[in-house]
Amino acid sequence: MDFVRGFWRKHRRKVLLTAGCLGSGYLLYKLYNSHTRRLADLERELAHERENDEIIKTQMKAHFESIQMIVDSTTLPHAIQYLSIRISEEIDVSDVMDRLDKGKGMLSSPEKLQLWDELKILSFTRMVLSLWSVTMLSLYIRVQVNILGRHLYVDTARALGSSHILEELDLIDRDDEQKFLSSADFLVTNAMPSLISDMQGAVEEVLKGKQLKDVITTRVLQETVMRVLEVFMSTGSPHHWVDYLMMPQDTKLSGTTSGSSDETVSKFHQLMVETREVLINTEFTNIVEISLKCFTDALVEEIETQTVAGGLATGKPLAKVLPHIEKTMNVITAEPSKNRFLQIIRDLPEIEELERQKEIDDWLPITSSRNAKWWYSTFHNVTAMVGAGVLGLPYSMAQLGWGPGIAVLILSWIITLYTLWQMVEMHEMVPGKRFDRYHELGQFAFGERLGLYIIVPQQIIVEVGVCIVYMVTGGQSLKKFHELACQDCSPIRLSFFVMIFASSHFVLSHLPNFNSISGVSLVAAVMSLSYSTIAWTATAAKGVQEDVQYGYKSGTTASTVLSFFTGLGGIAFAYAGHNVVLEIQATIPSTPSNPSKGPMWRGVVVAYVVVALCYFPVALVGYGVFGNAVLDNVLMSLETPVWAIATANLFVVMHVIGSYQIFAMPVFDMVETFLVKKLNFKPSTILRFIVRNVYVGKFVGVLY
Repeated sequence: MDFVRGFWRKHRRKVLLTAGCLGSGYLLYKLYNSHTRRLADLERELAHERENDEIIKTQMKAHFESIQMIVDSTTLPHAIQYLSIRISEEIDVSDVMDRLDKGKGMLSSPEKLQLWDELKILSFTRMVLSLWSVTMLSLYIRVQVNILGRHLYVDTARALGSSHILEELDLIDRDDEQKFLSSADFLVTNAMPSLISDMQGAVEEVLKGKQLKDVITTRVLQETVMRVLEVFMSTGSPHHWVDYLMMPQDTKLSGTTSGSSDETVSKFHQLMVETREVLINTEFTNIVEISLKCFTDALVEEIETQTVAGGLATGKPLAKVLPHIEKTMNVITAEPSKNRFLQIIRDLPEIEELERQKEIDDWLPITSSRNAKWWYSTFHNVTAMVGAGVLGLPYSMAQLGWGPGIAVLILSWIITLYTLWQMVEMHEMVPGKRFDRYHELGQFAFGERLGLYIIVPQQIIVEVGVCIVYMVTGGQSLKKFHELACQDCSPIRLSFFVMIFASSHFVLSHLPNFNSISGVSLVAAVMSLSYSTIAWTATAAKGVQEDVQYGYKSGTTASTVLSFFTGLGGIAFAYAGHNVVLEIQATIPSTPSNPSKGPMWRGVVVAYVVVALCYFPVALVGYGVFGNAVLDNVLMSLETPVWAIATANLFVVMHVIGSYQIFAMPVFDMVETFLVKKLNFKPSTILRFIVRNVYVGKFVGVLY
C-alpha cells in the first residue's frame, strides 16, 4: 500500500497525463466512430430516399399516363361526341333548309329573306358554339389531368414515406378521381341551353348589319368569328363563362351519394376549387384567347379549302358561304385522334408554360400547402403581432399619460382588429380568386405594374426591417440572459450572441412553408404570453414605487409633444403584423361552402384575445408601478427577482425566433418567385438552400 502511495506521489502527473491522453484518444475514437456511423446512416437514408423518389416518379408516371390514356380514349371523345349530338339536337338547321327547298317559287320575298336570316344566325351559332365548346373542353380536361397529377404525386410520396415531399393533403380515391373527370360533362348536360342562348345573342349582335349579298373573304370571316367570341366572352360578369364548364360555386355537388362522407365531399370540393382557380387565372384567360384565335384561323383555312372558284381569298357572297359554315360542325367535333384543331391547341407553347407555372406555384412557400387549421391562424397572428415591443408599452404610456395612453391603447386594438377583418374579407372578395400575397391585392387595386411599385418596396422594407430588429433583439435578450445567469462570467460581445441567435435560423429557415413552421409559431406564441405574464406579475409584485410620478417628464412644450408622438409610435409598432395576414390566410383551405375567411377570422379573434391579455396588463401595471421613470424595456426597470428576469429574456429569444420565421417566409417567397419565374431557375432544394442561407447570413455579416 505504501508502495502504491509512493508511486502515486512520484508519478502522479505522468499517470494523469497518460490517462488523459488515453481518454482523449478513446473519446476521439468514439466520436469518429459515431460520426462514421451517422454518415453511413445518412448515406443509406439518402439512397433510400432516392430510391423512393424513383419509385414515386415511376408510379406517378404510370398512373398519370393511365389517366391521360383514359382521358384521350374515353373522357374527351365521349364529351365531344355527346357535345355534337346535343348541338345537332338543339340547333337544327335542316328544318330551315327544307322549308327553303320546298318553298322555291312559293315563298314571298319577305318570307324567304326571313328564312335566310334564320339560317345565317343558326349556322354561325352552330359553328362558333362548336368551336368554343371543343376548345374549352380540351383545355378544361387538360387542367383536370394536371391537377390530378400533382395530387397523385403527393399520395404516392405519402404511401412510401418520403417526408421531404409530404404535405398534409387529403388523399384522393378512385371514386373522387372518376367523379372529378366526369365533371367535364357539365357543359353538355347542364349548361347547354343557357350557353346556346348567350352564344346566339352574340351572333345576332355581330351579324345584324350583314346582308346575304355582302362579300365574305377569309379575313372578314375570321374577324367576324373572333368578334362573336369577343362579345360572348365579355357579356356578363368577369369569367362568367367558367359557369358553363363547371358547377357554380353555390351549387351542390351532383353525383354525391347519400353514403358519401363530408370528408369525401371536401376532397371533391378541393379539386373543383383548384380547377376554378386555374380557370379564372389571368394566364389561363390569355391561353383561352390564344387557343380560340388559333382554332379560328385553322377553321377559316379549312373552309377556304372547301370552297371553289377561288375560294374565300377573292371573296364570295355570304349566302354562298353559309352552306360551308353549316358543315363545319362535323369537322370541329371530329374524334380527338383525327381532330387537327385539338392537336393545334395541344401544341401551343402557352399551355406548357401554364402547366410550368402551376408546378412552380405548388413549390413556392405561400401556395404549396393549403390545409392549415383555424388555430394555425391564431399561432401565426400572435407570433407576428406580439413582439418585444410589448415590453415598451409602459414607456409609451409614460409619454402619453393615463387618459390618452389608455384611449390610444384601446383604439389601436379596435382599429387594427377592424382593418385585419377587412383584409380577411378581401382575400376572396373576387369570386373564385384568392389574393395569396399582399402585392396581389395591391395589383388588383392599383393595376399590375403600379400595384407592384407601390406595395412590394414597402413590404420588403417592413419585413426585412423586422427581421433585422428581431436579429438584434434576439442577440440582446440572449446577452442579457447570459449576464444574469452567469454574473461572474467575462462579458461577451453582442455580435457573438447575434451569431448564436442566427444559427437557429440557418436550420429553421429551410422549413418549406407556413404550415411547416406551425410548431415553431406555437412555441413562439406561448413564449410571448409567458414573458408578458412574467413582466407584469413581477412588476406588480414589486409594488408601486415611492415618490412615483405620472406627469409628463419633459420640461418644455416641444419636448412634450415629441415625446407624445414617440409614445404613439411605440404603440403603433406594438400592433404590427398585418403585412403577413394574406399570406397566412393563403394556407387555409377554401371551398364554396366553407371559404377560408371563416376559420381565418375565428383564429384572428382568439389571437386578439391573447394580444389583449399580453398588452393591457403589461402597459397598465408597468406604468402604474414605475410611473414616468419606467425604462423603454420594463424588464430593465426590474432588478429582482433575477431568475424571473432571466427567464423572461430567454422567452423573448424563443419568441423572436418564431417571429423571424413568420416575417421571413414572405420574403423567401418573393425571392424564390423572382428566381424561378423571372430568371428561370429550376425549383429545387439546392436553390432554396442557397437563397435562405444567403438571406440569414447577410444579416449576420452586416450586424457583425
